[in-house]
Amino acid sequence: MRELAKSRVREVLTTKSDPLAVLIEIANDPEVDVQTRVQAASSAAPYMFPRLSATVVAHAPINAKEDTAQLIERLSQRFAKLVTVQTIEVEPIAGGSAMEPPVTEVAA
Repeated sequence: MRELAKSRVREVLTTKSDPLAVLIEIANDPEVDVQTRVQAASSAAPYMFPRLSATVVAHAPINAKEDTAQLIERLSQRFAKLVTVQTIEVEPIAGGSAMEPPVTEVAA
């Protein structure tokens, strides 16, 4: 059985397949002995299924000392400042209307 596996590996290695495909083919070949198939499968597994690892998630500290009602009040005040519209009163220039642009004199 071992000789059959060796010949099969030689046969597969002479093809133009990539190494991962070779390992998968050996692992799926029912004519190869179980030990070789398991070894091929365990060698191919890291390339097919990445390992899961823990990830650290950083977060900003929360200001727990502030009351929610106070926070809402502060936000309301800020929004009120943004919404406030200021009107500017403009008086027309003497001898012209407010819609006409001012005339500038050009020295000759």
